[in-house]
Amino acid sequence: CDSTPAPIDSQAIAIYRSVFAVHPERHRILQALGLTLMRHYDSSDNELSLKQASEMFQEALTLCPEWYADRHEILNNLSTALRKHRGRFEDQASISSAITGFREILACQSEGHPMRHETLDNLGWALLDFYHRFHDPKSLEEALRVFREGVAIRPEYYSNRNSSLSSLALALQ
Repeated sequence: CDSTPAPIDSQAIAIYRSVFAVHPERHRILQALGLTLMRHYDSSDNELSLKQASEMFQEALTLCPEWYADRHEILNNLSTALRKHRGRFEDQASISSAITGFREILACQSEGHPMRHETLDNLGWALLDFYHRFHDPKSLEEALRVFREGVAIRPEYYSNRNSSLSSLALALQ
């Protein structure tokens, strides 16, 4: 029995986009479609799904003003998709864009923001990917600093603190 998901039809995506072309919450619809495409990529390794997910997130981001409350979520999804794209292809522009996106999210999160540790981990991994691919020592230095900050802001009793410690240990190898 083949459990590979069926490809997502490009024509269906085009119809979905056109139906909601003037919807006042279009950015949310595009984000949801992008998440669906990214899940499809994760389960099928379909390159087109990842490319389309990135396009959906990019379009959703352009529809959100800088002050929009959920903008960081869209930017995080876009940066994650770009990082995945870089992981599969040797694309310096994608990983650089992912790093820029994670930095922008981090700049918007105050010291006590509940998702700051996650953004630090994402930025750290993107920087580490950049270092491994392009041998830039400044990227490694920043990745280590970012991972250390992630460990420092998680209390010792926090259930996911081990994740930050593991990320830091892997970066130090």
